[in-house]
Amino acid sequence: YEKYEDITDESQREFFAPSLFQPTEEEAKIFHLERCLRILPHHQDTGGFFVAVISKTGGIPIHFGETSKQRSNREFSARKDAETAARLAAEGKEPADDGESKAETETKEEIPDAPITVAPKSSLASKAKAKETGRHSKEDPFMFATGERWDGVVDNLRSFFELNESFPSDLLMIRSEGTCPRIYLICEGAKKILQYEANQCLRIVNMGLRMFGKHSFRDADCPYRINSEGIAPLRPFMGTKRRVDITFDDLKILLTNEHPLFTRFSKPVQEKFD
Repeated sequence: YEKYEDITDESQREFFAPSLFQPTEEEAKIFHLERCLRILPHHQDTGGFFVAVISKTGGIPIHFGETSKQRSNREFSARKDAETAARLAAEGKEPADDGESKAETETKEEIPDAPITVAPKSSLASKAKAKETGRHSKEDPFMFATGERWDGVVDNLRSFFELNESFPSDLLMIRSEGTCPRIYLICEGAKKILQYEANQCLRIVNMGLRMFGKHSFRDADCPYRINSEGIAPLRPFMGTKRRVDITFDDLKILLTNEHPLFTRFSKPVQEKFD
C-alpha cells in the first residue's frame, strides 16, 4: 500500500496505523521533517532511531492543579469530618479542638521527651554529597590509556602484536586504574567529545570497540589478547609476527578437530607455529 487510504479491507486496517506511511509533502513542510534524521536498523547494524531537535518555547508551571487522587482524598476527609461532627452532636458532645481529644492530650503529657541526637555537619554533608554524586556511580568512567604505567602496557602491545607506528594508541581507553580487564578503541570524533571542556554533562554508559582483553596465563609475554571484534580494525596495523596464513585444508582441520596437533597442519604453518 502506498498510503493508509489504500487499505480498503476493514479487517486489515486494524493492523496498520496512518503514521506507518510516508507523510505527504504538506505534512513534511508543517513538521519540518527536513530537519530530522531517520536511521534504519540496516544503516549501521543497530536499532531504528528517529532524531529530532525540540526547542523549549516556554516555562513549565510549578503548580499543576489538584489531581483526581488528591481531590478524592480531600472529599473523603471532609465527609468523615462531617459524619463525626453529626455523631457527636447527636450524642450531645462537643467535637475536639484541632482534632485532639482530651485523652490524647493527657497521653502526650505522660510520654517523656525522647533524647535527640544531632548528626555532625560533616557526616550529613558527606551523605548528601554521596547521594548527589552517586546516582550514576555504577558505571566506571572511561579514561585514556596514558601515564607511566599505561605507556609501558601500550609499548608491550606494540611489540607483541607487531603494531606499526600508524596505530592510533592515543585512542585507547580503559575503565579502571586497577586490573583493567579490557582496553577499548574509540574514533577521533569520540576523542574530541571527551576532551571538550563541557563533557561533564554526559553520562557515558559504553563506547568504543573492545580491542584487547586480559587473559589468565601467568608466563605469557603479553597479558592481553586480541578480542574477536577487534581483529578486523587491528589487521591493517599488524605485521606478520602474530599472523598465520593457512590453506583451505588447514582450515578444515581447525573446524573439524577440537584440539588438533601441530603436526597435522601443512609445513609452512608448522614452521610458523615453531
